[in-house]
Amino acid sequence: MKARRHKTWIHELRLQETDLTASAGTKEEHGSSGTEFETSGRYAEALACFDRATQMDELSAEAWWQRGSCLKSLGQWEDSLQSFDKALKVEPTKVGPCLSKGHLLAELGRFDEAISTFDLALQIAPDSDSALTCAYPGLIFAVGSFAEQVLQGSSSRFLSIL
Repeated sequence: MKARRHKTWIHELRLQETDLTASAGTKEEHGSSGTEFETSGRYAEALACFDRATQMDELSAEAWWQRGSCLKSLGQWEDSLQSFDKALKVEPTKVGPCLSKGHLLAELGRFDEAISTFDLALQIAPDSDSALTCAYPGLIFAVGSFAEQVLQGSSSRFLSIL
């Protein structure tokens, strides 16, 4: 139990040190700090770090992807999608932002877009384990949810005819 408290204390101390040095550092350090904050549920601080990373290097697909994931956690879905799109624009062969975008679109009920996005992920990296293990369940969820919506709409139309 003491070791766990000690580990938590060290983690909190590192986050406080990060707060003090937030304006200094490299893009990678800001990304790493952002990940630490995001893991701790401190999304506003995480977003500030990811914003600094993208300002330092607008061509960092990783920073844009991290920013998009953080915005998703904050419930800023359209901004999140824009960040995922920016990551894909910078690095069109990066499958991670594509998968994250597909899952968010499916969660938002934008199933046609989600299916297209998962299809793109599979085109980008057809042999990638992450693409296969993330895109197929995402596709199944999107198609299943879409079909459920269609069926519910059809049954209500059928009942209105009766």
